[in-house]
Amino acid sequence: MVVGIGASAGGLAPLKKFVGALPENTGFAFIVVQHLDPAHESMLAQILGRDCRLQVKDAEYGEDVRADTVYVIPPDAYLELLSGAIKLSQRDNGLGARKAIDHFFRSLAREGKNGCAGVVLSGSGSDGTAGLRAIRASGGLALVQDPDQAEHRSMPQSAIEADVADKVVNVEDMYPLLRQYADHPMTRHAERRDDGVAKDADSAEESLDDIAAILNTHEDFDVAQY
Repeated sequence: MVVGIGASAGGLAPLKKFVGALPENTGFAFIVVQHLDPAHESMLAQILGRDCRLQVKDAEYGEDVRADTVYVIPPDAYLELLSGAIKLSQRDNGLGARKAIDHFFRSLAREGKNGCAGVVLSGSGSDGTAGLRAIRASGGLALVQDPDQAEHRSMPQSAIEADVADKVVNVEDMYPLLRQYADHPMTRHAERRDDGVAKDADSAEESLDDIAAILNTHEDFDVAQY
């Protein structure tokens, strides 16, 4: 599973806390999209690597995404996934607001479908909200930092007000939710046909089990008594 993490102003502290809570063997790939100063070389990968048990590296064009690795976006770039590989493009010079998180999350939704997750941390503005909407629409998981725990609450608050967050939680509680989501049958086994229909359910009962797992992950909706 690929987990996208978006952060902006005030995002360093929660990023360090997030990667510091990861175990040695997650089976996930993590891609960090942070709003960075395009005029300065980034030391974010080195900083996060001090607190993380996984390999942390700057993302490079064309490299395949591998499990148990944290990739960090370079300054002055957009990042997306294409056929499981990282694609980087130069930031445009237009006057519009930079939406690097939305740009990446949309590609993650296209690539990962119900085997991906998006995380929005502290930041100013609304970047990440549209991207989380795409991730949820694809069946992925959308997590948002509790705004009361964020130095800059605009980005998480925007996602909450747009109703695109599955869970609003403290950063230290995010990995267990990612693990729970990844271990559900629908996430682990469902392969989609071109028409989007899962093809690995051998019976109606198995299909209902998968649906119940997704409902429980996204909405805390327990159908066990029905």
